[in-house]
Amino acid sequence: MSDDESKPVVAAPEGADATAVDTHDAAASTDDAAVEPIPTAPVVKHPLQHRWVLWYDNPKKKLANESWEENLKVVYTFDTVEDFWGMFNNILPPTKLLVGSNYHLFKEGIRPMWEDPINAKGGKWVLTNNRQRRARLDDAWMNTMLALIGECLEDDDDLSGAVVSVRKTQDRVAVWTQTATNEPLQRKVGSNFRKVLDLSKNEGLKYQSHADAAASGSSYQNEVVYDA
Repeated sequence: MSDDESKPVVAAPEGADATAVDTHDAAASTDDAAVEPIPTAPVVKHPLQHRWVLWYDNPKKKLANESWEENLKVVYTFDTVEDFWGMFNNILPPTKLLVGSNYHLFKEGIRPMWEDPINAKGGKWVLTNNRQRRARLDDAWMNTMLALIGECLEDDDDLSGAVVSVRKTQDRVAVWTQTATNEPLQRKVGSNFRKVLDLSKNEGLKYQSHADAAASGSSYQNEVVYDA
C-alpha cells in the first residue's frame, strides 16, 4: 500500500478502436490541433481527528534474544477515513492470524505498552471471546476500530487505542484508556463499548488497570476494577 493517490486514467469508450484516427481531425490545420485536457475531479479525503498507527506482533516469531518491543512492527499509519479503509481491505483479519498474534491500533505518539507514560496510569476494557464464538471476532475488531477513530466511545482525550489478541482458547478485544481511577468516565466508555459490540445481556466487559498488569506480568489475568 502507498500513501500516493492513484492517478486518474481515461479509457476509450466501450466498442471504440483505440487506434482509430478521425480523418477529418487528421486533415485539420496544426492551428486547430490542440486538444483541451480532460478535467479530472480532485481526490477528496475525509480527515480524522487523530493520526493512527496499526502495529502487529507475533510473539511466537520472536528470536531468543529479541524483546517483545523489538518484535512490535508498524504496519500502517493513516489519518483519513479513506486511508483507513485502504489499510483494512489489504490486511489479514484477526481470524486469519497465527495464534499468539496481536494487532494494536493506537494514536500516533503512544506506544501500545503499559510502560508508555501516557498509558501508565490507565487500563483497558476487555471482551473475552471464546472459540465457540470466534466467527464474530473480525466484526468485533472492525467495529471497535471504527468506534475508536470515529470518537464514539465517550471522552476521546482519555482513549489511547485498541488491541485484538488471537489465542488458542480465547481471543480478546480491548480498548485502552488513560485514567483508570476516573470511575464515572470509565463506566461511560464501557457502556458505549458494549453497544458497539452489541453484546447480549449475559455477556460482560471487564476493566483492568495497567498497573496491576505490570505488577503481575500478565496482560489479562488481573483483578477486575469495573465491569459493564
